[in-house]
Amino acid sequence: MKNGRLALWTAAAAVASTVYTAPLSARTIDLDETTSTLKEWVETERIISRERADWEVERSTLRDLINVYKDELEQLEEIITRAEEDTTAVDARRAELTERLDDLREIQSVMREQITAEEARVRELVRYFPEPLRQELAPLINRIPRPGRDVEMGLSQRMQNIVGILTQADNFNRSVTIETELRETESGSIAVTTMYFGLGIAYFIDGSGEHAGYGVPAADSWKWTGDPEYRPVVRQLFDVYRRNVLATYVGTPLEVTDIKR
Repeated sequence: MKNGRLALWTAAAAVASTVYTAPLSARTIDLDETTSTLKEWVETERIISRERADWEVERSTLRDLINVYKDELEQLEEIITRAEEDTTAVDARRAELTERLDDLREIQSVMREQITAEEARVRELVRYFPEPLRQELAPLINRIPRPGRDVEMGLSQRMQNIVGILTQADNFNRSVTIETELRETESGSIAVTTMYFGLGIAYFIDGSGEHAGYGVPAADSWKWTGDPEYRPVVRQLFDVYRRNVLATYVGTPLEVTDIKR
């Protein structure tokens, strides 16, 4: 009986040992896995934390870059806007200048026609100038463009040339001019002194007082008339001018002609 009880306790102890040993082994396995899992979780959290920190830095950098690009974009847009405004202003100015240029070309065309007409009138007028005045104006007269020839001077130069001729002609016409010239007579060419009263009439006399007369404008050359009966009057005229005698009224010959004949 005693041996039977001992066997029973032995069997119970073995069963108990089996029952309690199994849970202990299971607990040991769960702890290792848990520890490993914790280590992995901690490592993961560390990686996540590091990645988050790196991302925060990158995000801050990207945000700064975005702000910089925004500023640059705004500046570029402002530059483009100003450029468009400048382009619009330039186009408007170009259109204005083009219109003014067209107006100036039209004015220039009108002026060219007027100056050409004035040159023709001056060229015709010069034909009736006395020889001393024509010689004085020769440089200006020669600059008048000839019909059918190319004109090298500008409009302003051509206008100045016309004004120069007319100004000197007006000065001559407002004064009394004394010139020593050669005059053709029946006895040949003689030296005479000629007194021009502007562009209207002139009187001449030679040194001996034997030849005297007057001249009036005519195309290409003045018309000169000599007659012995004019000698006393013309001599008196020169004496008064030279103050050899007291000033007095002198009745001189006068001829009114149509200078276009």
